[in-house]
Amino acid sequence: MTDKDMRNMIHTYKDGIELLWGWDSGTLGELCSSATREVEQAPTYNDVMDLVAAMRAVGIGITGNFGWARMSGAVLAGVMGSCGWWEDEDNVVQAAMRLMIRMVRRHPFTDGNNRIAYVTALWFMTKNGVHIPPHVACHVLTPLILMAAATDMDEAEIIGLGLVMLDGSV
Repeated sequence: MTDKDMRNMIHTYKDGIELLWGWDSGTLGELCSSATREVEQAPTYNDVMDLVAAMRAVGIGITGNFGWARMSGAVLAGVMGSCGWWEDEDNVVQAAMRLMIRMVRRHPFTDGNNRIAYVTALWFMTKNGVHIPPHVACHVLTPLILMAAATDMDEAEIIGLGLVMLDGSV
């Protein structure tokens, strides 16, 4: 995926990014069929950092210390480097949701974890041939991220809810 492709994807999904920015900045008052493809390409640490750079370049919902990796990137490397974390998933969508939840809960960045997790999950699905319409991504993935951030719901429960919400959309 080229820099231009990443920027176009970020623009396409900007509504969800802005909604998450509203949550992060405290301006959002309340929480506003799975694809059967197997994972072919999992994101690496460098892929995520390239997405962060593309998000900074686009500038949507970017403030302060957005995207600065904590502990010299060790936390993010830990999330990304969990050997074969995607291999236990039935499909790309489940694997993307698990990655998204782990990024949100482990806070690898000083600011922007929710937004970066959202874009990373979308990138992950796109790279593996699963395309979610922007309005669906905004209204399904965004609430899942907020559930992961604001509740102690189990990963499996959030993923299950996400799959029900996406049924027939991908």
